[in-house]
This record gives sequence, C-alpha cells and structure tokens, in this order.
Amino acid sequence: MFPFDEKFESDHRQPLFTFSIPSALVQALVGTGTYYDIDGQSADNVEFGFLAPSLSFWIQMPALMGVQVVVCSTIAAIMHKFIVKKRGSTTAYLVGYAFVVPCVCWFPFYAIELLDIRNK
Repeated sequence: MFPFDEKFESDHRQPLFTFSIPSALVQALVGTGTYYDIDGQSADNVEFGFLAPSLSFWIQMPALMGVQVVVCSTIAAIMHKFIVKKRGSTTAYLVGYAFVVPCVCWFPFYAIELLDIRNK
C-alpha cells in the first residue's frame, strides 16, 4: 500500500512506566470514539506508556545527516557552476531539468534501498 511498506518494523520495546486515564476523559480531550482492551471489550481506562529512546536512532541520525550534507553540497556546487553562472542559457536548462531535478527526486528512494533505512 505504501512505498517501502516492507521496511516498516514493529516496536517491541517495553515501556519504562505506564499510567491509565479514564476513557471518558480521553474521549473528551481527543474526540469521540470507543477504546477497547486486549479482549475486545470496551475499556473503562486507557493505558499509556513512556518508551526509552532508541539508541540506534541517535546513531543513525547524524550519519544520515552527514550523507545529506554531502549530497546537497554536491548538487549545490553543480547548480552554482552550471546553472547560476550560466543563467538563461541552454546549458543551464539542460543541466537543471536533465540532471538536477531527476537526481533530487530519485536520490531519496535510492538512499532508502542503498542504506537499508527502516521505520520503527
């Protein structure tokens, strides 16, 4: 259904702590709806939990930001040299529409496959 939906993963971390709120209060704050427990019965209380931060996220985020900086800097240098300096020329349009726009649209999908990025 979604692009790269095979990359979605379940989060099986145990909450650090949980707390319950009466379902009537949750319905008043969030909106209408009925909340159910695990057995499918209407729940009197809605349980929430706090999860510890995922260490892998904090390791991967700076690495991905570094990759993004390199890619964006490369595209910016190409754009400055071939588009900004030669504004209005055929070369500028050719580089812009034949190279830069396809690379910018295609790279995120390529990076997902190349780096095996997953969503938890």
